[in-house]
Amino acid sequence: MTGRIVVGVDGSASAGDAVDWAADDASRRGQSLRIVHICEQFGAHYAEGTDYCREMVAAVVERARERAPGVEVTPAMLAGNVIETLNGESESADCIVLGSRGLGGFTGLVLGSVGLGVAAHASGPVIIVHHPPSTPHGEIVVGFDGSEHAAEAMGYAIEQARARSARLHVVYAWQAPA
Repeated sequence: MTGRIVVGVDGSASAGDAVDWAADDASRRGQSLRIVHICEQFGAHYAEGTDYCREMVAAVVERARERAPGVEVTPAMLAGNVIETLNGESESADCIVLGSRGLGGFTGLVLGSVGLGVAAHASGPVIIVHHPPSTPHGEIVVGFDGSEHAAEAMGYAIEQARARSARLHVVYAWQAPA
């Protein structure tokens, strides 16, 4: 673990919830927070979009600093494909935190295309935040099947449970033959 949490932001309400979750977690676990926005580099209104990106990132950084004073918060405005760039960020992060729904796409879906793409290919844990953090939950749930990846997930879940003084619930499931 690197001691750094990366949160991806796009200006959506869901990304704001992810920032709150990530700031709380960084504070709780004594880690730094890197706020990443991938600003699209095309279109007729690129200059206006870049100004919007800067202002949005500055506001999100301020939000994180107010929520978790004492946590080192650094912004990053990057160019490139959103999913590939966030997966690249995951290589040097303790975890990646994303909101469940961004600004585009179909609002009825449970998980957006960026969340799905990052969760499928990230180098470490990916946290998808569905609701604003409010009251602490007393239980961390982790799926375990005995594989190497499940062992890594178990280690992360144990760390989260300790940091939150929460119970750990391990789920092992199988499918019975037909």
